[in-house]
Amino acid sequence: MSELLDVYKQGWRRADAEMILGVVADDFVYDHPVDGRITKANFGAYLKELFADYEPLSGAPDEESFEAHSEEVMMETDGQVTAWNWWKTATAEGAALKKAGPGGVYLERLTYFKPSAE
Repeated sequence: MSELLDVYKQGWRRADAEMILGVVADDFVYDHPVDGRITKANFGAYLKELFADYEPLSGAPDEESFEAHSEEVMMETDGQVTAWNWWKTATAEGAALKKAGPGGVYLERLTYFKPSAE
C-alpha cells in the first residue's frame, strides 16, 4: 500500500492528475477545509482546475515541483496504510492525512494556511 501512496505523492509533486487518479480507490474522498469533500467522480475536474494555474515551487529540489513533502510519518496495520506529512506549494502549506488500502488511496484530509507576505 505504501507504493500507492508514493505514486499518489509523486503525482502531486508533478501536478500530474492522471498519475494521481490512477491510484485512487473507487470510494476515494479528498477532504478539503474550504472546498469540502470531493469524491473520485469529481476529483479529476477539481485537479484540472487546481493545476491550471500551476505555479512551480521555488527552491524545491526539482524546480518544476508543484508540491513538496516532508516530515512523513507512516503506519501500516492490517493491510491499511496511514500516512501524515507536511506539504508546501508556492501559495500554501499544511498537513495531510492519507489512507490507502488494497483498492488504492481512499482518503486525503488536509489542513493548511497561506503564509503572509513579508
